This record gives sequence, structure tokens and C-alpha cells, in this order.
Amino acid sequence: MEDPYLWLEEIEGHKALTWVNQQNTCTLSRLEASPT
Repeated sequence: MEDPYLWLEEIEGHKALTWVNQQNTCTLSRLEASPT
């Protein structure tokens, strides 16, 4: 069975860095919107 997230192991790869930046943006938005 092939790992569908194997591309994330290439930590300096364009696809992995793009995904991480998208996740960071989403998380930051949620944190800034939270009153706590």
C-alpha cells in the first residue's frame, strides 16, 4: 500500500511548503478569530 502523504516527507519541496503555508494561514485565521 502506497502512502498518499509521502510527498510531505520532502520537507523543502515546493508542494510540501505550499501545503504547510496554507495550513498555517488557515490556523492563524482561526486563532485570531477566537476570543480566547
